[in-house]
Amino acid sequence: VTRTRYPDVAEIGLESVFSILEASGQVLGEHVWPALIRTLDALSGGDAAAVVRSTSQWSSSGNLAFRCLKLVVHDFFDYLPAPPSPAAEPVRSALLSCCASFGRSGHDINTSLTATSMLWTIADRDSAEGAHSIEPVLSKLLLLASDRRPEVRNCSVNTIFGCVVGQGQKFSLRQWQTCLAERGIFGVIDGVCNSRAATPPPADGTASPRFQMTVHHSRDSETKQWASTQCLALQGLGRLFRNF
Repeated sequence: VTRTRYPDVAEIGLESVFSILEASGQVLGEHVWPALIRTLDALSGGDAAAVVRSTSQWSSSGNLAFRCLKLVVHDFFDYLPAPPSPAAEPVRSALLSCCASFGRSGHDINTSLTATSMLWTIADRDSAEGAHSIEPVLSKLLLLASDRRPEVRNCSVNTIFGCVVGQGQKFSLRQWQTCLAERGIFGVIDGVCNSRAATPPPADGTASPRFQMTVHHSRDSETKQWASTQCLALQGLGRLFRNF
């Protein structure tokens, strides 16, 4: 499944994976989970896979892989290795990377939004169990906050501040420093502001004087989309300051 270049072969393999998860996910050994999650990651359609699977012919297998991932996160999270097991860190790392890959995937916008929200789910579940995955979760969300699609980056920005406000009372000083550093929340705001400034203005229609088109002021544009993301980031920062 991981190496095949044929979508139909991948789908057959993923159907078997889904059936195994449904029937026996609760009894899978610790050593199985990292390989299984990395297999799903390879079918995400993200840009880090060894085989290019971002084309439309791979969308069906990508959706099936995402169904498997949702099964892992929502139904079998409690069966994944947890500290102090040595398998806990590789499994969490693979799971977060897999969610981020589906967040970057261009197959389906709803898949990307759901995968982004799943990062918060993992952070929240880990926090309830005394684990500490907030920093790697935030690092994945920070990458998604610069996505070219406004829906994904807005969802990521909202999720970042939701995570920090929800878990901030448990942060150590070092975690706050990491969270607010140049590569943290302030880095997100700088990145959004810079991207907005670098966005070319919409065409004014002067190139063809014979054909003039009146564009309503409310029409969405790339500049307005980045401005909306900037507003969300600043509102989130204000929410953070009010709470802490």
